[in-house]
Amino acid sequence: MTAIQGQETLLGPYEPIEGYEVAIINDGGMPIELVETNLTDEELWGKAKEQNDLNTDGLNQPGSR
Repeated sequence: MTAIQGQETLLGPYEPIEGYEVAIINDGGMPIELVETNLTDEELWGKAKEQNDLNTDGLNQPGSR
């Protein structure tokens, strides 16, 4: 994740879902979450629904992505 090079990293980088990398940096006192992925929306939500340790309540509600 090249976006965090030279930045104060508060968390990560870590991969909560395979192919979805997350890091949180300090930007002038504000925590900023950066995400890097090549997954499509369908792939991402499909993987999220398969993981036992994620709360997926609400993913199938009307108006949800």
